[in-house]
Amino acid sequence: RGCTLAYGLLAGFAGFLAMALHRGCTVKALARVCLEGVRESLLVVRILCIIGVLTAMWRMNGTIAFCTYYGVLAIPPQWFVVCAFALSAIVSYAIGTSLGVAGTIGIILMGIARSGGVNEYMAAGAILSGVYFGDRCSPMGSAANLVASLTQTELYGNVRRMLQTSILPVAICLVVYGVCSAFFPMQFRGTALLDAIAQEFSMTPWLLVPLVIMLVLPMLRVSTCISAATSALCAGLEAVVIQHEQVLDILHDALLGFSMESQTLGSVFSGGGLISMFNVACILLISGTFPKILQLTGCLAQIQARIEKSYSCCSRFALTALLSLPLVAVFCSQIIAAMMLNTLVEEPYRHAGASKQELALDISNSVITMAPYAPWSLAIAVPMELMQVGPRVIFYIVIIFAVPLCYLLTKRLMFPERVGTR
Repeated sequence: RGCTLAYGLLAGFAGFLAMALHRGCTVKALARVCLEGVRESLLVVRILCIIGVLTAMWRMNGTIAFCTYYGVLAIPPQWFVVCAFALSAIVSYAIGTSLGVAGTIGIILMGIARSGGVNEYMAAGAILSGVYFGDRCSPMGSAANLVASLTQTELYGNVRRMLQTSILPVAICLVVYGVCSAFFPMQFRGTALLDAIAQEFSMTPWLLVPLVIMLVLPMLRVSTCISAATSALCAGLEAVVIQHEQVLDILHDALLGFSMESQTLGSVFSGGGLISMFNVACILLISGTFPKILQLTGCLAQIQARIEKSYSCCSRFALTALLSLPLVAVFCSQIIAAMMLNTLVEEPYRHAGASKQELALDISNSVITMAPYAPWSLAIAVPMELMQVGPRVIFYIVIIFAVPLCYLLTKRLMFPERVGTR
């Protein structure tokens, strides 16, 4: 799945290079901007690699097994899907990291879903709806801070407005996932699975320590990178002390992923490792060069002029949302797409009489929320890899459709548009 996306991006990269050369850019200048894009992307790749190791260590030391074991017993079978949404939303808002939640709580909940016979795409959609709720509006999240920085607006004012525009979409999610829970409940408690877990792993509350570290440190404003590395190190030590794993086996699994020979447990707990992030890292490194090449060619100024003309006679948010789609599809990164969108629409919004607060909310409810629409975007490619589901899961992520649609229908209550204002 990831290799195919990487090949497609390589073809796009070749097309961008050909266009740049046709417009008179030199090979030296192209090499320079491509290296800049790769260098900036490496910062995110580092985090992805650590999360890959983290998920392998959580599998190996028994943290995921412990949470799966007691989660199967604790979550009401008839309300699993809606509980998965609510839990993911609360944790994601608390720590503000979509990758961290998808790679921790998300994997645990998917283990419970698979063990209980819940439709894995329905469960993953509910989990990711909760994940994207927090990713969009958590004051500790990178998305909310990025939007505030780009638009030069006050962070907590933006968060308050995002929460206001989340009320209706969250209500829709609760209804949809509540109905899904009632009609598609957890079919069984997975007694065979629970017995296999108890035999394979030494079960002790100490296995929750890596999870607590990953939840608490971000709340204390510790970076995701350091939090994940600390949690992975703790899990590795627990694998030696509690599960009696060999150090060489830990290093092997950290690199290639944890695997189990047991047919009962293998499909639930195998995975992770540095290698699991290889395809996603390739996607990020390639796509990181795209905006640099476009800036070099001067295409952005021409696009911006056309956008400004369109904003003078049409709904700003509708056009901004439509513009988000190609940006996410081309740049494959929520962060890069948001930066490009702000660059393109900042002046047109100002000329149309829109406030910076309106621009910030429009960006949050468009490109930030709609990034998962492109299955090769990192916003969805990484969670899919972590949770081991395919692109079909996108159709089950209710919140990414509910937020833009509800905001489009209700925006005039917050920001009355003055069409044609100059």
